[in-house]
Amino acid sequence: MIFWMLLFWVGAFLLTEILRPKPNMEDARPAGQGDFQFPTATEGRAVPLIWGKVKIKGSNVIWYGNVRSVAITEDVKTGLFSSDTVTTGHKYYVGLQFALCLGPGVVLKAIRVNEKSLWSGTRAAESTFNVSRLSILGGNEFGSGGISGTVGFYPGAIDQSINAYLAGKQSPNVAYRGTSYVVFQGGYIGNSPNIVPWEFEAERYPDGLNMAAADPGAENPTNGTANPMNVIYEIMTDDIWGLGIPSSEIDVVNFQDAASALYAEGNGFAMLMDREKQASDMINEVVRQVDGTLWFDRGAGQWKMTLIRDGYDPGTLPEFDESNILELSEYTRQTWEETTNEVRLSYIDIDDNYKETYAFAQDMGNHLIQGGSVASEVRYPGVRDKALANSLAWRELRVLTYPLSKITVKMNRDGFALRPGSLFKYSNTRLGIDGVVYRVGRFAPGTLLSGEINVFAVEDIFSTGVGTFGDPVGSGWVEPNDAAVPVVSADTVVFEAGRQMVVQDPFAPTLEPRVWMGARNPGGGTVRFQSYLRTGPSHPTSGAFTEDAEVRAFLRGANLTADVEAYAAVSLRPTNVLTIDMEIADPDDISDLLVAGNNGDVASLVNIVKINDEILGFLNLTDFGTFYRMSVFYRGLFNTNQAAHSIGDTVWFLGQTGGSLTRISMADSHDEMGLQLRSVDLLEEVVEGLTPVEDVSLVRLWRQPLPVRDPVINSTYADTTNVSLDVQYTTPTGRLGEDASALLLECTVRDWRVDDVRTDHVLTAQYEDDAPELDYVLTLDPAGTPAVLAALVITDPWVDTQVWALRNDMIIAVGINTPMPTTASLSISPRHTPPEIGTEITGVALVHEFAITSELHDDDLHVGGLAANTASAAISFTETGAYAFDINTALPSSGILEADVDGGGYVTVIAAGNTTGTLTTSGGGPYSVVLRFTVAPTDDQYFRITGPTAEDGNGVLLA
Repeated sequence: MIFWMLLFWVGAFLLTEILRPKPNMEDARPAGQGDFQFPTATEGRAVPLIWGKVKIKGSNVIWYGNVRSVAITEDVKTGLFSSDTVTTGHKYYVGLQFALCLGPGVVLKAIRVNEKSLWSGTRAAESTFNVSRLSILGGNEFGSGGISGTVGFYPGAIDQSINAYLAGKQSPNVAYRGTSYVVFQGGYIGNSPNIVPWEFEAERYPDGLNMAAADPGAENPTNGTANPMNVIYEIMTDDIWGLGIPSSEIDVVNFQDAASALYAEGNGFAMLMDREKQASDMINEVVRQVDGTLWFDRGAGQWKMTLIRDGYDPGTLPEFDESNILELSEYTRQTWEETTNEVRLSYIDIDDNYKETYAFAQDMGNHLIQGGSVASEVRYPGVRDKALANSLAWRELRVLTYPLSKITVKMNRDGFALRPGSLFKYSNTRLGIDGVVYRVGRFAPGTLLSGEINVFAVEDIFSTGVGTFGDPVGSGWVEPNDAAVPVVSADTVVFEAGRQMVVQDPFAPTLEPRVWMGARNPGGGTVRFQSYLRTGPSHPTSGAFTEDAEVRAFLRGANLTADVEAYAAVSLRPTNVLTIDMEIADPDDISDLLVAGNNGDVASLVNIVKINDEILGFLNLTDFGTFYRMSVFYRGLFNTNQAAHSIGDTVWFLGQTGGSLTRISMADSHDEMGLQLRSVDLLEEVVEGLTPVEDVSLVRLWRQPLPVRDPVINSTYADTTNVSLDVQYTTPTGRLGEDASALLLECTVRDWRVDDVRTDHVLTAQYEDDAPELDYVLTLDPAGTPAVLAALVITDPWVDTQVWALRNDMIIAVGINTPMPTTASLSISPRHTPPEIGTEITGVALVHEFAITSELHDDDLHVGGLAANTASAAISFTETGAYAFDINTALPSSGILEADVDGGGYVTVIAAGNTTGTLTTSGGGPYSVVLRFTVAPTDDQYFRITGPTAEDGNGVLLA
């Protein structure tokens, strides 16, 4: 036998019921383990042996188990999300073990299922890897789903370990040493218990002759082939399934020389042997392909190979005639009628998915001689290369197309040096033969006493005329494939969904966090997307992706044709004083999305769009011929703020086109998500490596309070220009005069539990955690050297959302010798403590920037805040004369304001109990002035400085 048998005790199971739709929307029932039917599960089947690269079809399933099912549900879409769910089938998960072939040295190159690629790569050592083609069986909508899971590969080493997955499933635990196998470790196998055939592409290149060192590259002559001499050597020497001939009985140098010659010719051998075969038959098949003679040299006691080749000089060959030929036992020559003029050679084309094809050779001269076609067909199962197949076809034709002669002779001892494959010249005057070259076929040296040598020889074909030919070329035909095209990040929209979005999804209205995802149609044969996720505590995420929700429609968009301001003139909700114009963004079409005045479609999240980071609801979409116009808006929906947008920005239609929410449940410690939307065509999906990973940082928007909206400053909605710091609010601030100068800051608060995006407040009884606390932060010169006022806190926005930012506090924040800035930014952050977690959370801040005006902008001297009994930094006064100091409220009876000019000592500027005073400079400036006062007032007090001519200033005495 050519190799040992490995027996596997596996039962074959019949499919008893095929999943089918049930009437009256009855949920589909899962199949049980006994319902599964496997492609090949045969007791007593021999384990194959391979050389080169081969396709292994119908691998024996030697174990299966760990069967489970998960229901497939279909959602009925009523708005942005579905509102009804029905079970339409089940996804099946199962463990499978496939026996590939004998090892060692097996390398896995590809796995194909349903004649489509499931995985490709290179696995030469024990390893596990992930596969995922969720549409390889047609997908959930058009077929029987797909395949996704972990695969374990073992190359058939004699010391390979036990698979960890099988260790928990089989008893006793077996390592299957010497056998290469694949384990599908309990993954998703499709939506039907009828398991389709799996195919494996594997390769093995034995190199017992060590050609990698003797002639690097010769161990693998052509793509996917082993060196034929290594194949012969392995069959002869292997002591498990081969002949077990000692290597000392083989002329290794001779074998190596033959191997190098075959490498130079591009003659390689590849075969899957999956049936019992005698070793001699297998060796003869290889020898036939290489056109050689394998013979045993009794003198050397070793096996040798002689290749039948041209390239000799007839003048150097030994000559035989009547003088040394003792007897001519046989002489025959074919007639032309016995020749062939056409040869069709069948072989396996590795470059055409291992299809059986043909090489063709034809001799037109012979065709004319015989007056027609005389065809012969030969088969070379070890050939994988079209060039080699063509060469062998012409080799066969050359032998078959010419009437060669054959002789059987007895020679004297002059023929002792001849061996199988040797060449000699033969002459016979009686037959008219003069110096014809013959090649030894069979050789018998005779006995020691007789001295006769028996030789059977054939006229050497290389001594006749040799035709010329070229390698065949391919047809140039490529199978049409309208395949899915990968998405690009620029056409993909992903963002964390807030509570108002999630609660409208009936699949899991309380599951959080969740991410909304969608993408534009990338083209080709793409019909939908399949999402995959991986999460982790840090960025970037790593590890295997997990299959998540399907996205069954494409996102569509348009481009702005004009800038959009962040705020309109008034705060109407919905606002009808703003329009947004846009044009079609190729390849999208929004002509079917036109709508007029449907307010309810905003509440159901149908008429919503996303522009940059803002989500908007709209009532009207109108076609104006050359452009589209949206009007009547709800702006800043969910956890987003109103923002300005620029011409060319994309308007993504979320509710009316395509998108979905993720469905995975995440650990609280995972704040990062990597997401892929893999394009799917009618049959399969784009592989992981071709799809970009979209990274999303998760802040748990579900738990956050909603951002406030409608910033109002000094009673003007969303004012951005000429906001005065000098308006005096005496009553609400409790201050007088300049000390009452302030900014009035207001906003509209939104309740956390509001589910209707069109409103701000819940309609039922107020929950104490609905309305958040608000932190107002005013930043002066936000783009330069920011000066930040401490947060002004509103603890009960149900009562009041107004705060006053005092100008005195701004002077203090800006500091000494720094002019009052001309720009400011207002940030209002909501925070609350959701009862579900008991921890305070801050939501998305509203940020509004604006320009400010003030009389302070005309000042030259900037004292900032002056603390009691603390000398200020030096201030440069430039004028000579009297500087008047003025405060609203008299200093305490024991307090004074004093100044030191150029280090001359402190002098009183405002005496105790007074509101005014004077500092006089003399002698020519500039002057370095240091100020201080002795007793702090009850409240911060603003003071003005008026110079002799034009130099003025300001400051604040700190309480």
